[in-house]
Amino acid sequence: GAPPPPPPPPGGIRPPPLPGAKKGGGGGGDDDDGGVPLTKRGARAKAAPKPQGLQAEMRKRQNKKLIKDRDEVMDLVKRAAGPIETAAALRATYTEVSEGLSAVGLTIGGSEALDDRLYIKQKGSLVYSEEELDIVEKADYRLGLMHSVNAWSGLLDSRLQTATRVLENGIGGTKAERDQALAGALKEAKESLRVHNSIFEDGTSKKILADIDKEGLPHDVSERRDELMSSCTKLLGVAVDSVCESAEAAVNEKVAAIRKGNAAGVVASIDGKVRPALEHLKKEGGPELTAEQKGRLDEAEKVVRAAAPAVGGDDDSD
Repeated sequence: GAPPPPPPPPGGIRPPPLPGAKKGGGGGGDDDDGGVPLTKRGARAKAAPKPQGLQAEMRKRQNKKLIKDRDEVMDLVKRAAGPIETAAALRATYTEVSEGLSAVGLTIGGSEALDDRLYIKQKGSLVYSEEELDIVEKADYRLGLMHSVNAWSGLLDSRLQTATRVLENGIGGTKAERDQALAGALKEAKESLRVHNSIFEDGTSKKILADIDKEGLPHDVSERRDELMSSCTKLLGVAVDSVCESAEAAVNEKVAAIRKGNAAGVVASIDGKVRPALEHLKKEGGPELTAEQKGRLDEAEKVVRAAAPAVGGDDDSD
């Protein structure tokens, strides 16, 4: 199945800057402090280990690019720090801004926060002012939250699309198609519930969702929760339909040996697949069968157990 949704990158965990606060940085400059006041961000830059050798040369080359592309970088971070109106706009903003920053060598969620990395001095002055770095810090925090929205939205979309395909395929008309429908419905119900719980029941994920809402970022992640649980319930309906159709086909088979074999196969599916899956879903807080579905499943089980050969008994033919 799909992997669980990734946590937000480290940049997304930093709290938003206080209004007017001067947060510190990790150091990107090559010059002396000169006339630059030593803020907390500057103090951290000064205390950070200086890159050596090839790493220092690579950093100098990247600094030149960050100085040259300064306006482009600020345009990107202002998009992330500014108002975003819709869930679709948020995902588009995250993709475009993260790709744009990556193109100039900046990594969201890396070991060095964006405002730390952009603390670059040139001829005694900051290339990015402290006020601009405050905007960068806010953008970095918001981009971390957007990362989670983007990852979770993609995961929910994938699960809902897969569930829709299983539901649209139905149970089919042959034994093989019914068996495939049963296996697919149970597998997707469990996978949908796993994804649901990893986003909506996990403590860390719930905290991130609260931070996303507190920041006022638009998203439809919470709305998809009901869609996911609804599809999970419908998948259980497919599983029950498949078992009931298979049971009916088995007991109506005229050839005794085939009838008994098919009935035994349905019993094995109920015991080995359906009941364990229902127990798993219940244990994990998932949907349960309706009273009508439970009654149908129990009746199907009853008739196939009656038709199946008794364990260790005679297998007489009609």
